[in-house]
This record gives sequence, structure tokens and C-alpha cells, in this order.
Amino acid sequence: MTLRDNPEFKCEFEKGDVRIYIPAEVSAYHTQRYVAAMAQQIYSESGCTKDLLKSMMDNIISICNDKDARTVKTDIAVLANNIKYRLQYPIDEDCAIRMGAILSFMEGEDPNTISDVWTKKKVELAHTDPDVYTFFLTLGIVNTPAYKERLDISIDMNYFSKRREALNGLLPM
Repeated sequence: MTLRDNPEFKCEFEKGDVRIYIPAEVSAYHTQRYVAAMAQQIYSESGCTKDLLKSMMDNIISICNDKDARTVKTDIAVLANNIKYRLQYPIDEDCAIRMGAILSFMEGEDPNTISDVWTKKKVELAHTDPDVYTFFLTLGIVNTPAYKERLDISIDMNYFSKRREALNGLLPM
């Protein structure tokens, strides 16, 4: 039985021969998917934000201005390494795209397991197709608390598609 014929899943996105499914019931995700989604959520929250970077830089300035500090080099090195690490994993749209890829399935993928091969395949597909990109980005934003806190999710969930259409209308033929 394919995902298309299975009543436990619904097709949320279809374009050409690309079909992306989610469970018909939100609570029907397999435990492995929940674990992978939680890991992605933690990853999304560990990156660098403007406020965090500002706070760390304020700490460095404070350390430099403390004339009695004996551990200036060590303290600054710890903060600098923390910044370097966090800049490798910025909170950006790729985190949301990956979350969307984790929480969806394609034909041939087993919804009861999580495979990094399938996740990478879906992320790569998103980077080659603007409609797939929009789908995964939207699904990921809705399911990533770090984004919900930072973005106004009250916008129409078709916002990204509508915006792309509007921008395409401005381009010369």
C-alpha cells in the first residue's frame, strides 16, 4: 500500500510527481519522528541570534574594562569560542526547512522511522524547487517554537507562495 492509498495519511503538497504527506491525525506521528523533531527544535534554539550576540559582546567589553580581572584572556576566549560555535548554526530558515522535512513523508519513505537520507533528500529538493521550499518552510515554522516566538505566525500560511507570485509578477518576461 502506498501513502496515497493509505487513509492514515493525507497529501499536503503535490506538484508534478512530487507528493508530500503528513499524518491524517497530528497525534499519529511515530515516536521516532517526535524524537527527531525535538532534536531539531533543540538545534534550532542553540544557534546565534542578534540578542545573544549582543549580550556576549557586552560581556567581552565588560571583561576588557575590568582592570582587576586575572582571567581576561580565558574569559574572552570562552566567549569567542562560544560565538564561533553558534555562528556555525545560526537560527535561519534552514532549521525550519529541516523541521518540515522531518515532519513529512514522501512516497517510498517509511513514516514509522526517521532516515537522515530521506531528510537530506527532501531538504535538497526544497533548495531546487521554490514551491517545495515554501511548503517545508511553512510547516517547519509552525512546528518550531523558537520561530513562533520570533515571528508573527498570524500571517496567512500561504504568505510565502503569494509573495513569490507577486515578486514574479514584477520581473520582466
